[in-house]
Amino acid sequence: MALIPLSSYRDAPTNAAFLIAEEKVSTIGKRNITVDLARLLAAYGVIALHVPFSTSAAEGFNILFWPLCVPFFYAISLTYFVSGLKQASIPDIITKTWRRILLPYLSWTTVYVSLLLAKRLLLGGDSGIIFWRVLFYGESAVQLYFLPTLVLLQSVTLAIYLIVTPNSTKRTLGTTILLIALAYLAWGDYNDCFGVAATGQVIGMTAFIGSAFWLSPRIHTLTFRPGYIITAIVLIVSAVYLNYRGYNLSVLNYPLILPIGGLGLLLLTLCIPTYTLPNWLSILASTSFGIYLSHILFLEAFEFILKVTHHANLEYNFVVKLLEVTLIFLLAAALTLLIRKIPICKQLFLGE
Repeated sequence: MALIPLSSYRDAPTNAAFLIAEEKVSTIGKRNITVDLARLLAAYGVIALHVPFSTSAAEGFNILFWPLCVPFFYAISLTYFVSGLKQASIPDIITKTWRRILLPYLSWTTVYVSLLLAKRLLLGGDSGIIFWRVLFYGESAVQLYFLPTLVLLQSVTLAIYLIVTPNSTKRTLGTTILLIALAYLAWGDYNDCFGVAATGQVIGMTAFIGSAFWLSPRIHTLTFRPGYIITAIVLIVSAVYLNYRGYNLSVLNYPLILPIGGLGLLLLTLCIPTYTLPNWLSILASTSFGIYLSHILFLEAFEFILKVTHHANLEYNFVVKLLEVTLIFLLAAALTLLIRKIPICKQLFLGE
């Protein structure tokens, strides 16, 4: 399910796999650095997917990252979510979802809606704002659909977990959650909402949720498993190669290379041992969620500057794209670190 509408490179942004749901950390030193580095790389890839390209060499960024980034974010987030279900009560899950996902989602939605209105005022034209789509399906910015889609995936996962319990009250609650989630999914698909506009995405949901239930009890036991590492590399290479060849393996508009690549990267990440990094790199590695949420600010600003300075026809060759992606990445990371210094902003925009 990652990255829907999964049919174009611009759809591929990110995660909050940044939001590892049940990963309890109080300091950077206690984080799983391997996971953080993988998320940081994926956040860089999401930016690359959103920056235009004019040459086949520049398109290579998209070919490489599209089958990997957001699918990885969904996969890793759901795996940790499942691993914490036994210890979490329903109120705890609701509270954490509100604090770590929905509150930042609403805060950034407000920011991006404001920018859309300002852009309309300055440049004219239609703002493209449809209230219910913006509020419920994340259509205020190209990357925000990720958060409501993540909540959808977590809701279905929780529903399945409750349905298979022997407690009849929990089974009833799980069935109710599942019906609401499927209604949300069906309504978004019917209206071609950005984020859930692929009927075959239920295949992706099955792959990500199934892998989460299988991997969650094995999170800390996969290190140095050559068989798993080889399998992970085969999955990653296969997804990228198929994407390069133009074979997305689409079923009902859902590209199967997404779960193939995302789960491959997840498996590889879990098989690599965690280790100690220099403090500056550990800090940078913890900014992936903020980078994902804020990078469109800088991308839109850059495109606006090009438009008003009459350089809108800039050729996005490999070097230009590399430089722009890296610059936006660094600016978004810097903004994330700045937001962390302001307690109320840290809570509103990062869910921390």
